[in-house]
Amino acid sequence: MNDGNDRPAGVAAPSLTPPPLATLAHGGTGVLVAVDPAVVSPALRDLIAGGGYEAGEANLVSRLVEPGDCVLELGAGLGFIAALVGMRCHPRRYIAVEADPRLPPLIAATLRANGVAVARIVSGILTNDAAKLAAGSVPFRIEAHFWGSHEVSAETAGARPVPVQSLDAVLAGEGVTVMIVDVEGGEAGLFEGANLAGVRAIFVETHADRIGSGGYARLFATLTAAGLIYDPALSQGYLLTFRRW
Repeated sequence: MNDGNDRPAGVAAPSLTPPPLATLAHGGTGVLVAVDPAVVSPALRDLIAGGGYEAGEANLVSRLVEPGDCVLELGAGLGFIAALVGMRCHPRRYIAVEADPRLPPLIAATLRANGVAVARIVSGILTNDAAKLAAGSVPFRIEAHFWGSHEVSAETAGARPVPVQSLDAVLAGEGVTVMIVDVEGGEAGLFEGANLAGVRAIFVETHADRIGSGGYARLFATLTAAGLIYDPALSQGYLLTFRRW
């Protein structure tokens, strides 16, 4: 009887481990980025290969983060910024948070491909909203282009629950000193009520089409009240840096 374990000599058993994801070198930095055709479109592949993908962010955050920082990134995408910061800036710790459940495996693959071992990946959303924390999750809409995925109301078609954790608990528990934030419109109220005393700098990609002028006013007012002042030298257009002077 053949139980399925008999095979000719020299023939390896089939692996249950999925094959490694392909990587593509970022044209501007050389960082290897994991690319899954189910998530990364041909147009995005071209943008990565040409060096345009997150080029402004790469330039600014690599000048902002210092050796020994603990970095908290909200909206880690494909893990490009996490890998770049890990390679160039040598933080002591890096927490990469991503709400889109398709992306953590790509972040992990990007980090492995670049030999970055200081990062920890968290799947979900960080918030200080008491109602959201009590519910344990928030509705989230996943778009074909992952950078458009965002938190929505419960009534939104196609919404699915994404787990939440306390932002303050992570800030305090990890000793975060720098935040990198790209949360597709969630930035306007994200920092309200947050304990930012240990944070020396925050980099935010803003989304004018989602937060409007009122959202910018809220963001500036909240961070200024927390002692973090807008730094034009480390900002560019919609990419804003706030730091302690």
